[in-house]
Amino acid sequence: MHAGTAAAAAAGASGAGGAWLFSYNKENFGNDAGMRFGRFMMARGNANAQVAQYREDIAGITGMTVSKMDAWQTVTTLFLAVGAALSCAGRIGMHGCAPPGWYCALFSGSIFMSIMFNGTSLWLSMHASLRAQCAATSLLTRKVRLPIPSMGQLDQARVFGSSFEKQEMRDIFRVPFMRHPHSAPDMPTPEAEGEGANKSKKKKAKAAKDAKFDPHQEFGSTARDTVPSWIRDEVVVDKGDGFPAAGAEELHEPGEAPDHFKLLMKAQEEWRDYDVYARITMLFGVVSFLYAVTYYAVGTAIAELRGFWVMWSMPMV
Repeated sequence: MHAGTAAAAAAGASGAGGAWLFSYNKENFGNDAGMRFGRFMMARGNANAQVAQYREDIAGITGMTVSKMDAWQTVTTLFLAVGAALSCAGRIGMHGCAPPGWYCALFSGSIFMSIMFNGTSLWLSMHASLRAQCAATSLLTRKVRLPIPSMGQLDQARVFGSSFEKQEMRDIFRVPFMRHPHSAPDMPTPEAEGEGANKSKKKKAKAAKDAKFDPHQEFGSTARDTVPSWIRDEVVVDKGDGFPAAGAEELHEPGEAPDHFKLLMKAQEEWRDYDVYARITMLFGVVSFLYAVTYYAVGTAIAELRGFWVMWSMPMV
């Protein structure tokens, strides 16, 4: 009688203990699953914010070229308009004797050179502006896109409650404070993360080593050398860039230019030369225009105004 009662009590206690262990580990599994999905969404949100900054970089750098080239277009158009007005007469001194032929040739040569250089600058600046706009549109619509997670990645990030039934029995009925069946994933220490820094920075940071954040010391859960199977699976998915497969790599090496800057530098080859030569031709066009205005002022002062002091002082101005 007593033996049967003891056996029944032991069986009841074992059943109650097993039910409590099952409920305890299932609650831990559900809590970890929620934190896993929240972590995935936060990481994606930060990645979208980072790529949004990359898109702002492209728009800002190309926008500088577009705005400057549009300003050059306005300036060269004004010089072309004034140059056309000065060259329409074909000579200097409409109301009196014209200056010598060689002098008119200097004026005509300068004004037509100004029109030629300013017209070339206008075309180059228009081409550079359009190429920069096309490159920005191409990069923003085809290369530098926001990393919106796909349905497959979202499915990998979420966890069904029934997935707990597929875990290992050692995890389902694990006794608290006992070891997990799998080793903890590799987590770099602050010293390992700083290996790429130079020696001077290492010496300066050595004094503040105690104050540096160390996840192994801050959280007891990461200080353990074993983890449940679902944490092991989460690390595998993280290394697969959202999928349970290897092959994920870093976006770029430390100290290396990000990919969007490399793409932008490659795209700048399409309008860089036009930008440079638009400035150079505008410089020659403005200089030729100033020479032409000087010749026109001197010739007009001689032929019509008979003002010799005005003739000598105007080039100085």
